[in-house]
Amino acid sequence: MDILYRVQEERRENEETGSYIAYGIEALRGGALCRRISDISSEEEEVKGLVALCNQNRLDIRHLDDVVEDWIG
Repeated sequence: MDILYRVQEERRENEETGSYIAYGIEALRGGALCRRISDISSEEEEVKGLVALCNQNRLDIRHLDDVVEDWIG
């Protein structure tokens, strides 16, 4: 069964800067959440682009952490 990746949005708090919206990635298998990486960017469109690439290339969930790490770096 393929993994579906989607953008995850959440409100976060930072002692120095206050509240902000952060975007991450959720991985779903058969509609059930199987992996979440939170707060990878505050730029929704950038995370949407990464999610689109993950879905387009049918990224194996075993590689998600490495892909996100490379994308951030």
